[in-house]
Amino acid sequence: MAIRNRTTKSVAKRHDLDYFKKGSPVRLWQWWLTLAAVCAAVLWLGVSVLRHGDRMFSAGPMSSAHAVFGQKCVACHQPVIAGAGWLPVFGSSKRVPDSACLNCHAAPAHHPARVAFTPKCGSCHIEHQGSMRLASVADVTCTQCHADLKVRSGSLSVPSGIHSFVNGHPDFRPLQGIGDASREAAFSLRFNHAEHMKSGLSGPRGKVDMRCSDCHRTPNDASSVVWRFQGAPESTPQMKDTEFEGTQATGAVSSLAASARMVRVAQSARPDVHAGGAYMKPASYQQTCRACHTLRFDSHISAEAPHADPATVQKFVVAEIASYAVTHPQVVANEIKNWQGMSDIAGRMPWPAPHTPQEWIAARVAHADRLLWRGKCSLCHQITGGEIASISSRAVLRNASLEVSAPASISAADQAALPVVAPTQQPQRWFADSVFRHDAHQEVQCAQCHANALSSTTGKDMLLPSIAVCQRCHDGATRPQGPPVSTGHAESGCFLCHQYHGWTQAAMAVEGQPHRVFTLDELTSKR
Repeated sequence: MAIRNRTTKSVAKRHDLDYFKKGSPVRLWQWWLTLAAVCAAVLWLGVSVLRHGDRMFSAGPMSSAHAVFGQKCVACHQPVIAGAGWLPVFGSSKRVPDSACLNCHAAPAHHPARVAFTPKCGSCHIEHQGSMRLASVADVTCTQCHADLKVRSGSLSVPSGIHSFVNGHPDFRPLQGIGDASREAAFSLRFNHAEHMKSGLSGPRGKVDMRCSDCHRTPNDASSVVWRFQGAPESTPQMKDTEFEGTQATGAVSSLAASARMVRVAQSARPDVHAGGAYMKPASYQQTCRACHTLRFDSHISAEAPHADPATVQKFVVAEIASYAVTHPQVVANEIKNWQGMSDIAGRMPWPAPHTPQEWIAARVAHADRLLWRGKCSLCHQITGGEIASISSRAVLRNASLEVSAPASISAADQAALPVVAPTQQPQRWFADSVFRHDAHQEVQCAQCHANALSSTTGKDMLLPSIAVCQRCHDGATRPQGPPVSTGHAESGCFLCHQYHGWTQAAMAVEGQPHRVFTLDELTSKR
């Protein structure tokens, strides 16, 4: 058998070294097909731009609040290269500066003089994700600063190291630093929750078992649901609830009052946040107390004393009793003749027997004053000073006849002798720096959050839920639009309770920059 003798040189000669210099039908088709694909892609892109405009480059659907601008991209976006907006693709790549947002949303800054970093609007409120609310921002937009909060100058007034609601968040501020002295000044109203929650209390229509909603109701419920213990229509001049609240405060109490004032500004600025179902309507005497705790002051008179300041009450009582004496002289004469005394007020000596109608009026007024101020009013209010009996006798006996039913005014001496009612300075809202809605928690029993109310015997108790109560449901286990969990965990995002912008500032508009408005043609045009 012969052996082939091949060398490397002989093998190399078998390859055509000019192969890549020569064309072939296969290679020619490859080039044509590649060129055709590129041309088709460019043609498709051009036709799509002509038919769909900027929507071709949109990252996703607009939020519900900005859906009206779906065809008007230039309302928010500005060309990256000034004057190059006409260029396809590159010219349509646009940015959204903060000024585009502030044209419509005059949002106050977030502590601009103190924080070391202020993010852009679009870095927190991310569009083109189809969000229902752009305010529902991710926690990272807050914790990027509050996890290690820095300020430009001064010391921190809020805690740092907050990573989430369940990691580093401190307890609520009203539960942290109110001392006994400040608490005494703020909670002058006496109220015993435990006593009112007992079974079989005497109500206006027999025995009753009270519920939390009998006194604590949202404005929506107060206007739409019949109150179980609604009192009769007013027959006497009454004072508005807010007029009987104190206006002077010191120390921690003044800061609470200042917070309440800021909240009222925020309510006018952001009515959507403080809607009628968010917070409880302040409990008032007229709506929640009067049906059971009447201010009847004389067995002969059906009218009730007004829930007002001492001077107003004093004038009303004197006028009513004197008027009764004028219209019922025979009754007055019989009682003077058969005087039984009036010593039903514990610890008070009986009024001496009267000899004239004027003295009879003075005795009835003194008895009424003792009954009201030392009996009924002191159940809820702190009463100090005053000796109403002497005021009553002087005010009545100054009148020579019974034609004048009440003195036109109270003298300075009588005014000084009137009792002093401690003002009620408790804020209507405690969580002044956060947002909360009771109607969103209506499926939860009141006592689950306000457990201490069932055993509270004084108005000085703080009955607010602690952060641990909230964390039982808002435990960070559920994310927005996340899958439901069998344990019923609730979302725990920062945006649920906090607002980034300082809506409590009085000046809401951007200085020198009017609100931007659009015509319908502008909104419906594609460019």
